Amino acid sequence: MRFIDSLLQPLSCAPGVVRRACMTRDEVSGVVQEHRLIAILRGDFRGREVSLARALLESGVRALEVSTVSPEYALVIRRMADALGPQVAV
Repeated sequence: MRFIDSLLQPLSCAPGVVRRACMTRDEVSGVVQEHRLIAILRGDFRGREVSLARALLESGVRALEVSTVSPEYALVIRRMADALGPQVAV
């Protein structure tokens, strides 16, 4: 498996994420290869995940990863993906 392929595995849709908010594997690959940066988010976001994701997006970050050790990580991913749609790979 190529390194980029291993990075793409956790960036696909999380359980319960609405499919329309997700990027395809090729789209995620393009984002990662173009911007060469993935922000890894870990912790208790206490409902601030969308504002955090927007701030990162405004700063030029186009790929976000939410650690599975974060409380309610699937819900956090869903909220970010629904709010930002195709603007960012979550």
